[in-house]
Amino acid sequence: MKRQDAIKKASKFLGRKNEIKTGSTAKKVKDRAKRNPDLNRAGLTQIVADIYQRGDDPRDLDLERIDFSVSYSNIRGQVEDLLKKRQGSSAKFQSEKDAERKTGKDMQRKHEQSINKEIAEQRNKRRPAYNQFIDQTKNAETTFPHATDKAVRKWSRNPNKYDIKGVDTRREKEARTQAQLPFRRKSRIQDMKNLKDRAG
Repeated sequence: MKRQDAIKKASKFLGRKNEIKTGSTAKKVKDRAKRNPDLNRAGLTQIVADIYQRGDDPRDLDLERIDFSVSYSNIRGQVEDLLKKRQGSSAKFQSEKDAERKTGKDMQRKHEQSINKEIAEQRNKRRPAYNQFIDQTKNAETTFPHATDKAVRKWSRNPNKYDIKGVDTRREKEARTQAQLPFRRKSRIQDMKNLKDRAG
């Protein structure tokens, strides 16, 4: 905010001598400033303008803490300290609020992903055992690290092309789904055994 605009706002805030609309904070500030013979209306306006120029509102500050009986420069220094403390606590409050919001969003996202993963696991179980086994022997072209809505939709359309981590990614031999593979049918094994016997 430009200084000229801050002074206009400060002048409006302080109001005229007997103005009915003057707020209670402004009245208190003026009453306390009157006790200092060295502090005139122009000086008080400059002090309040400092507050506006720093992006704050005098109504939000605890101006009761300011000692208006000292010199003009001392009063401005007190106001500066008050603004720094307020903005410091305000920044801390804002960062805490942001952290809380982020934590809430993270928890919400994790909860949604947990539900999506359960849905994907159920769908995977309904697939033929042979398909599950084949998926567990290789890595797909694309593996989604998290079960987001988009990942589950894409995977559902083409589970051979996509994997979701922890659902149908590659597993160790012992952990794979048991399935009757076409090339291990008993008749095929018997035929191969017979061929071997003939050759021997």
